[in-house]
Amino acid sequence: MTTTIGIFANVDAGKTTLSEQLLYSCGTIRQAGRVDKKNTFLDYNDMEKSRGITIFADEAHFQIGENKYCIIDTPGHMDFSGEMERSILAIDCAVIVISSVEGVQSHTETIWKLLKKHNKPFIIFLNKIDREAANPDVVISYIKDSWKCNIVNINSTLTEENVEDDIIEEFALYDDDIMNDYLAGTIDVRNFISKCQKLVNGSAVYPVIKGSALNGTGIDLLKNVLSVFFNDKCIKQDDNDNFSGVVYKVRHDKNNTRITFIKVIKGKLKPRDEIKCVGLNNEEKIYKINDIRQYNGQKSCQIQCANVGDLCAVTGLSDVKPGDIIGENSEKGHGFSLIPLMSASVIYDKNINVHKILSVFKQLEDEEMLLNVSFNEELHNINIEIMGEMQLETLKTMIKERFEIDISFGDSEILYRETINNNVVGCGHFEPLRHYAEVHLLLEKGDRGSGITFNSVCPVDILSQNYQNLIRTHVFEKQHKGVLTGSPVTDIKITLLSGRSHIKHTEGGDFREAVYRAIRHGLMYAESVLLEPWFNFEISTDDVFIGRVLIDIKKLGGEYETPECDNNVTIIKGRCPVKTMQSYVKEFMIFTKGTGRISLNFAGYYPCSNSEDVIAEKNYNPEADVQNTADSVFCSHGSGYVVKWNEAKEKMHLTVEETN
Repeated sequence: MTTTIGIFANVDAGKTTLSEQLLYSCGTIRQAGRVDKKNTFLDYNDMEKSRGITIFADEAHFQIGENKYCIIDTPGHMDFSGEMERSILAIDCAVIVISSVEGVQSHTETIWKLLKKHNKPFIIFLNKIDREAANPDVVISYIKDSWKCNIVNINSTLTEENVEDDIIEEFALYDDDIMNDYLAGTIDVRNFISKCQKLVNGSAVYPVIKGSALNGTGIDLLKNVLSVFFNDKCIKQDDNDNFSGVVYKVRHDKNNTRITFIKVIKGKLKPRDEIKCVGLNNEEKIYKINDIRQYNGQKSCQIQCANVGDLCAVTGLSDVKPGDIIGENSEKGHGFSLIPLMSASVIYDKNINVHKILSVFKQLEDEEMLLNVSFNEELHNINIEIMGEMQLETLKTMIKERFEIDISFGDSEILYRETINNNVVGCGHFEPLRHYAEVHLLLEKGDRGSGITFNSVCPVDILSQNYQNLIRTHVFEKQHKGVLTGSPVTDIKITLLSGRSHIKHTEGGDFREAVYRAIRHGLMYAESVLLEPWFNFEISTDDVFIGRVLIDIKKLGGEYETPECDNNVTIIKGRCPVKTMQSYVKEFMIFTKGTGRISLNFAGYYPCSNSEDVIAEKNYNPEADVQNTADSVFCSHGSGYVVKWNEAKEKMHLTVEETN
């Protein structure tokens, strides 16, 4: 069986260099490439070479003794963190690379939180210890205090015959049995290592290795730790005959063939196998696997069987997305933690058919699901959601290389959200000739950060369970627009109160129309609130700059806690709107002459401080948005007719409940 290791780091921490040294040391490649020489095995794309960063998460295979491994080198730049997060689906364990000079960065914090969320064990590799300004002990202290991690320094090789006393002492701090054996002088090395394996794989203890990836220092220790704690005997994998896998990536080859990347978590997968999947409308589908490939860098080969633990790429699957479980116990994915905070409009040659441009972006959205491509049919406008400006640059280059189309983007804008501040009932009726569906939904203010949630209190004798399941699907299948600026809504609890179908005329798409209209109908009556994204920040600066920083935070509309002082360095923690803070980082680094440190993490969406100005600038008319109408459609004398949203309640066939 193969153990998959994710290599994670903030940009420029040395992640790709470490991957190269590991592959070279294990004999996978003939020489270790260098990012500055543009000859690395995994950063083979021209965009990656020119920018000197990892953009795409790619895998490579190697062996340590009898143990088989696959590493995924993930992007370290926050603009491509969606690719990084999806890679976590495929890994068994991780290596977090942290520079001993720069220390823990904001993106490093994000990586740690995601690994903890998914309960993935990890090793910490403290890199660049050969640098003059390196201070690995300070980094370790920060990790212990901030991350609340149990850290064990691995500074010598572990074998079944010998383990140094200082390593035993550190592990003993976190396990009573080991401590008792150590104090009694009865340590059995094999038994000790077995207990340590459970601690490490159970995320109770995290090994730390110090080294310099560029010089190859610490690579042998890393190999030793991987082979001891993350071998195929330690990683639990189910070899049950019934196949099950998780989708973690989608790509298209030069022939535009869709390639779906899968981690086999149970059983085996072979060409021509028929696999059960859940389609876009939550219906069960059966797909036949055409061929199976295994990638190693940019090269691939066809294989006849993918076993449990393997990463493979298949053709023949459509509709499935990263996060989906396929095969036995198939289900749709439940979304990801990272979200875009900005949007941009697509600028293209009007001589090109807009639907051709749209199809290009839909294919890219299939690969990067966070793009959330939207299209205004009336205005022929295409908008995308983005993580940052560098992502726009790579998209522009990618579209030119892959599709031979020149495009550009408008100025990026903050991605606002909308929520509600009261409880309302929304009703949707859809009844053109030979169609019928009616839905009543209660919309309530949800907890901050909860997103959209759904529940049903509708009895099944009023509306059958299969239609209630369909309604749930339609609630989650699209981003519903608010009525203030047309921004997506969030933090709303939606409850199905009642609904009605027709035994003869109701079709699946009828409830989609009714649900969309019911949500929009409720929003038109609700007290809507505009939200903007905020960052949590931590600023470290010399005492001489503290006065200016505090004044700046107030000017930016932020708030902060009482500053903490330590050895002429002041640490300020707080939160601030993304719109003002994102431009402040560069200014901060200039006036501190690079000596200051600023760490940013997404804090969530909070009420917008200048909502009236933003609403006026957007100039959004909800009643003119025909693609997101709140009106209902009724039938009379054999034909359908539209009833405006503010007159629809009186026409509903079911009794409309009143909110408190």
